Amino acid sequence: MLDELIELKRVRLEHDWTYHELGVLIGFKNPDATYRLINAKHHPTERTLYKIRRFLDALRVSEALHHQRRAS
Repeated sequence: MLDELIELKRVRLEHDWTYHELGVLIGFKNPDATYRLINAKHHPTERTLYKIRRFLDALRVSEALHHQRRAS
């Protein structure tokens, strides 16, 4: 769980997304709660962890495709 939250923090900063924007992209019902989640003020439910993992996996695939296109 901690690894995913650290990666979310890195991704947010790398893409210059607000906490709200990141929450929307992940699909949170309350995207404004993203700050509390990333900064360990709130413990995620299993459903929230699932959404985070799904988002990070999709982002990795997207970034890999982007790098692949740039290399060719």
